[in-house]
Amino acid sequence: MRIHRVELAPPERAPAIPDETAAVAFESWVNGRLVDDSAIGSRTRIRTTTGRLVEGDLVEVSPGYRHTFGSPPASLLRAGERAREILFPGGVR
Repeated sequence: MRIHRVELAPPERAPAIPDETAAVAFESWVNGRLVDDSAIGSRTRIRTTTGRLVEGDLVEVSPGYRHTFGSPPASLLRAGERAREILFPGGVR
């Protein structure tokens, strides 16, 4: 399960941060297992894999990974091909 919570509202942000940063809330999204039965959008508690008990708004059930590091550079692809040629001169079977 994934919850969303506002850690700091704009007025609570540190005075030394840039104005464009201070104008928005500091938010977090935390994954864990539900402690109480809840529906999407409701306030709930989860227990994280490290054992922390965290409260927030339930936003997702069984979240997956959506991050990407982008496409690999062509030079890295060529280096991988070359490494395979050197390590396995006859090809991998």
